[in-house]
Amino acid sequence: MKKILFFFLVAALCACKEHPFRGELYRIAKSENIIEIKPDTSIRGEIPYAFYMGIKDSLAIFHTHKDMFFMFEIYDMKNKRSCGKFGPIGHGHKEVSITTAARQFFEEEGQVKSYLYEPNKEEVLIWNISASLEEGKTVYDSIIPYKADNDFPIGYSDWFSLEKKNTLVNRTSVSDMLDNINPDVWQVRSFPDTALVRNIQLFNNIDNRQGIILPEAFFSAPRCVKPDYTQFANAMCWLPQINIVDIQSGKAKGFLLKGMDDYDIFQTDMMNLKYYYADIQSDNDHIFALWCGEQAINKDQQKGMEEVHVFNWKGNMLGRIKLSTPTDRICLDVENKLLYAYHTDHENLYCYKIPANLGEE
Repeated sequence: MKKILFFFLVAALCACKEHPFRGELYRIAKSENIIEIKPDTSIRGEIPYAFYMGIKDSLAIFHTHKDMFFMFEIYDMKNKRSCGKFGPIGHGHKEVSITTAARQFFEEEGQVKSYLYEPNKEEVLIWNISASLEEGKTVYDSIIPYKADNDFPIGYSDWFSLEKKNTLVNRTSVSDMLDNINPDVWQVRSFPDTALVRNIQLFNNIDNRQGIILPEAFFSAPRCVKPDYTQFANAMCWLPQINIVDIQSGKAKGFLLKGMDDYDIFQTDMMNLKYYYADIQSDNDHIFALWCGEQAINKDQQKGMEEVHVFNWKGNMLGRIKLSTPTDRICLDVENKLLYAYHTDHENLYCYKIPANLGEE
């Protein structure tokens, strides 16, 4: 079955002139600016097994994956204690079965809040974090229906707020019997209604009538939105490439590392595939992409990664940060210029000060 999928994948890629990426593609050199850092502080044995983490002031909001009853746990970083569990799991009213991470925060009348998108129910929940901490239970200020249109028969796979008035939504490719598969669909939509503002397509359509089935995993890429809402970036898992997209125009640029796997890697055996980028974070100046670069078949999932590639929003690689602790997730504290590293199967959290000598180009 794997060989069949790869035959179809090669046929799809070869049908394009050079590559299926629709934007401008640049091949760039890997930076020789290597910066080794050690954690400034650490918290050991207390962090819930987390898929994702968000930081607001001294609060860490963990999106847990081993708790059967609650989706989130809030941790007070200053006093190093848990503040409680929130987001009851279920299918009833004010319950969630899956949500986006709490990663975009805003304040209203002195209260900290965050958006949560629940794709199964197609709802946006306004989570009042301050009120939840005060009352010791989950408080949602409102629950807003946000249904996908006919082009998205299932809920969006990712959801970002763009200054409250618009949203950036994504649905990764789905291999089905449609005539045309749109591999990686992004849309800007208005909020709280869902009127389409613009489409953003990063890769060419694949004609499924020719029997071409493109494995959706090929387009897997963690993503982030620039805090000023003008751009977003994603870092591809199966190619050494990051993509930077202007949200207003929809224009995309891809930056592929030289001397490493190119799109022709899919003409070889699956055993040679490497896993490249595992996570991505950003502030208004930099993009931080967690690097692996190991063969997927040999990758030790428990070991973690110790290198972070730093880019500016022009796509220049400014440096490579070497962490002293293995990790498979990172989180950026933009206000305090801190980088947090943690592992989804461990209970330790490490805090690094972002180096000042990243340079600019």
